[in-house]
Amino acid sequence: MRFQLPRKGIRPTVEDGRVKTHPADASWPPSWIAEERIKLAATRERFGPFFDEAVALFFRVDPIGLSSAPKDEYEPEVGTTLARIAEANTESDLRLILGEEFVRWFGYREVVRDSAPKRLDALATELWAMWLQRKQADV
Repeated sequence: MRFQLPRKGIRPTVEDGRVKTHPADASWPPSWIAEERIKLAATRERFGPFFDEAVALFFRVDPIGLSSAPKDEYEPEVGTTLARIAEANTESDLRLILGEEFVRWFGYREVVRDSAPKRLDALATELWAMWLQRKQADV
């Protein structure tokens, strides 16, 4: 496949070492990305070291297969999952939250392909154990 220039009206940018294209008249990044970054910073501050432990867990379990990506690649998913983790009363509840968040960030096809469901189950089990331990430590 040979390299092609972007269509007229599309501007290429380089983000995180990858070339991406955006409509020339659109402001980049979109407002929802800026909003998510603010929420992520608040969640990181709220959970402190637990946030970093969860990021390391997501990276180690690697439910979507991003092992060659930077170690912070799962931070948005960790942020939105931890923002909802108090909703979970059981490991099964947490598994549903993880499924919803991964579909939100990666799309349904990525979440159901290959070994992703088994990895999400493993992630739910380990994250639930970490969460219970954190809650007991806070008592």
